[in-house]
Amino acid sequence: MMKGYLAIIAASLLYGIMPVLSKLLLLEGMNSSSIVVWRFCFSTVFCLAIMLIKKIPFQATPRQIGVMIVVGILGFGMTATLVTAAYNYIPVGLATMFQFSYPLFVLIIMVILTKEKIGALRAVAVAFLAVGLVLMMDFSGGANYTGIALALLSGVTYAFYVVSNQRSCFRMLDGFTTMFYAMVASSIFFTLQSLVSGQLMAPPTPKSWLLAMIIGLFCTVFSLRLLLYGISVLGASNASILNILEPRTSLISGALIYGDQLSIPTMIGCGLVILAILLVSLAGKISQNKTKQRKNSL
Repeated sequence: MMKGYLAIIAASLLYGIMPVLSKLLLLEGMNSSSIVVWRFCFSTVFCLAIMLIKKIPFQATPRQIGVMIVVGILGFGMTATLVTAAYNYIPVGLATMFQFSYPLFVLIIMVILTKEKIGALRAVAVAFLAVGLVLMMDFSGGANYTGIALALLSGVTYAFYVVSNQRSCFRMLDGFTTMFYAMVASSIFFTLQSLVSGQLMAPPTPKSWLLAMIIGLFCTVFSLRLLLYGISVLGASNASILNILEPRTSLISGALIYGDQLSIPTMIGCGLVILAILLVSLAGKISQNKTKQRKNSL
């Protein structure tokens, strides 16, 4: 159990510092498209090496591979592209907080797909999240709505990725297998896109090469694997509660390294978003417990 807690905490910290490292690459002169391409290329290589060393199977049905390719590009790949582009316009911590609106979009998607009732606790969470997002937008005139829109869209695409992993035909495959196909598809797609648009560039300095490799290995492959392990040990609800460290890490790192300053309404909004995510997680845990009790009573 303790290993599960440590895995989630480590994953959240690694995910949380990724925006800061990506911002460093932007300051080194790289564009957001190239950062995403190199992140996925390095992730693919590292993931392939780990699978070969640990002898993790690559086998999947043609249908599973096709779905993993689509989910990898539209879910994981687009999320990285949108949120990395948002770093050009708004502080990294704020962009991460807007991306963490994804539980709201997950809830909306699940209600549409399964006709599931929201419930009182989730309704309160949705209200907190909505108010928090409005406060974070800072209508006093200092907000950059392009960055906000990009970060919010990354929350939508990540919600699609989360729901797909829960309900798709490949959900029973090894985590490294699904990660590998998602990384390969994203690497190829976004490399071609950057080539066509003329934006692809190599990291310009040794420092930027090192940062890109760190993002690919530690902030993508290792962090995702730690998260999947933590979920398998603790369950999705408990894991999501601990995963709240991710946006807080980004906020603190951005403030310490870049001197990002947030207005009081924005800080209150961030607090409401964190509270909303905790309430959604708590609602999920209560729902799971009720389901277990019904099964035991039968």
